[in-house]
Amino acid sequence: MVHELKCWPRYFSDIAMGKKSFELRRDDRNFAEGDVLMLREWDKDTGYSGRFITANVSYLLPWTECPDGGLESGYVIMGLSISTWTRGTE
Repeated sequence: MVHELKCWPRYFSDIAMGKKSFELRRDDRNFAEGDVLMLREWDKDTGYSGRFITANVSYLLPWTECPDGGLESGYVIMGLSISTWTRGTE
């Protein structure tokens, strides 16, 4: 499944530079290993920049697997493997 998601500029840049290889999200889409995330750079003041990153979900850690309370209920951490990075503008 492909999920199109907004991504704040700071985090978008960190993912693009290879500094951030994970995504923490509310699991409102039933994310799964093997899914594809289309992360579109978005700012509340300027909207979409036109840049996007496509990443494969290579690892999934749901809140249900964190019995010690390390992850809030309803959230998931996804390991990312970047497949494309587009610098275009809309």
